[in-house]
Amino acid sequence: MHLIAFDIDGTLIDSDEFDSELFVQAVQAVLGIDIDDNWSVYRHVTDGGIMQIAEQRALRGRRASRRIYFGDGTWDQKASLELGYDFIAIGEKVEHSARYPDFRRPDLILARLGLAGL
Repeated sequence: MHLIAFDIDGTLIDSDEFDSELFVQAVQAVLGIDIDDNWSVYRHVTDGGIMQIAEQRALRGRRASRRIYFGDGTWDQKASLELGYDFIAIGEKVEHSARYPDFRRPDLILARLGLAGL
């Protein structure tokens, strides 16, 4: 069994222009807290934690023979490394040996990874 996970913003959809702004606005509106949208200033970015929870729910006690994470940010790459995932960079923000400009042809990308037909 293969476990394949995707970052959403910037990887599957081009939302980088507005997702941080909307999140900051929502936190302000709901919680009354002003936060900075420069995520690199925060000590705990949640990608790794979210990946662990998603993996537990997806596998339900089974083991994956291969774990792959598609992402577009250095935080995605870092979380993948910490959790032992193969990292595939999407876009130009992250330097990595396995990088694709976008995810418009998932069939070709998965075939190059030896995962055709998934």
